Amino acid sequence: MAAKSRVIRRQRMSLDFDPCIVILCGLPFAGKTTLAQELSRISNFVHLDSDIYRLSIVGSSQPLPEPQEARVMLQSYQMMHTESYQWIKAGNPVVLAATYWRPAYKPLLVDFLQGITVPYRVFELQVDDVEVRKRVEERDWQDNPSEIKTFEQYLEIKRKFDPITLVDKIYINTATSLTNTVVEVLSHLRDLQRDRQ
Repeated sequence: MAAKSRVIRRQRMSLDFDPCIVILCGLPFAGKTTLAQELSRISNFVHLDSDIYRLSIVGSSQPLPEPQEARVMLQSYQMMHTESYQWIKAGNPVVLAATYWRPAYKPLLVDFLQGITVPYRVFELQVDDVEVRKRVEERDWQDNPSEIKTFEQYLEIKRKFDPITLVDKIYINTATSLTNTVVEVLSHLRDLQRDRQ
């Protein structure tokens, strides 16, 4: 199925979900990867991350010139979606962490969601610039696959950001604690939880 480097597996499972797709999107530093890792840790969700696919294609987290970067990210999303289908087919729920910020990614996302036969939820994670600056300063960049590493890069993407409008989204402010954010997300996933009778 997936190369171990691309799939971040759970360490402990306590919540069990039926096959479904959860998409965590939003600007860089909104907490997509952190939240996806935590959902994977506490449940049976398989975590797939667009930054890991990008790293597997490029071989480094260094940014590329814009036209090339856009093509690589498009390929990353395609690979992530293909692998998601495989995990769903195998009976697993999947959480995707991806920005989907360029307009070219929106039709790809819509096609992906139309092609799945399981329920899905799309969460747009949000956080203010003050919190983003704090997260940039505190982040441990060693082994971090993201090519967005500075507050200035974040502001540039924010300026160009094209939010997803083609599907219904649930907005989550991640400025609270990770525990509170997880509880809020899980409250929107109750109907997808496997019945443990």
